[in-house]
Amino acid sequence: MNTNPRYRLTYAISPEDFTEASSFMGREVSKKLSLRWVVMGSFFSIFGVSFLLYLLFSTVIQERKLYLLAAVLLLIGVYNILCYTLLYPRSLPKRALRVWRKSDYLQQPVTLTFYNDYIQEESANGDNRLQWQAVKLVRETPTFYAILFTRNSGIVIPKGKVPTEEREELDEILREAQDKFGKQRLFHDPEKPC
Repeated sequence: MNTNPRYRLTYAISPEDFTEASSFMGREVSKKLSLRWVVMGSFFSIFGVSFLLYLLFSTVIQERKLYLLAAVLLLIGVYNILCYTLLYPRSLPKRALRVWRKSDYLQQPVTLTFYNDYIQEESANGDNRLQWQAVKLVRETPTFYAILFTRNSGIVIPKGKVPTEEREELDEILREAQDKFGKQRLFHDPEKPC
């Protein structure tokens, strides 16, 4: 194990940078979940409408509770469809800003020191040694890098905080970690739809 640092960066993440990165990752998660919620919402909506039509056109007198049940099923279906397609994505920036405001960690400078096998993080929360093997994937957009340990949590590095002349060095470290540890690296091009 090489104990010589390869690259060191100290930065503080601004609320705008955190909001952008958090919203982007939230939208990615939302895209994956929205299909599931739309299918479930469609099922509830179809069942609710069918049940309501049955009650309306049935010759048997039905209790009002059954009409209420049909209406509730329909509303649950519509809510499920709207939640992840419209409501959740629109709420992401406000949620991210609230998280940033409540977090001492996000508001204080962070120092990342990159080694061949790990990243040393020094922050207001103390020091952490983050093994490259624990990284799930590295996501990159035109404005930030995200080194993720779970689907949506990890280290966000705004590219604006990395001096232009040092970006190639950081890119090389990320490429080597990708090759050495088999880590997935995803690039997002805003010109192309996801």
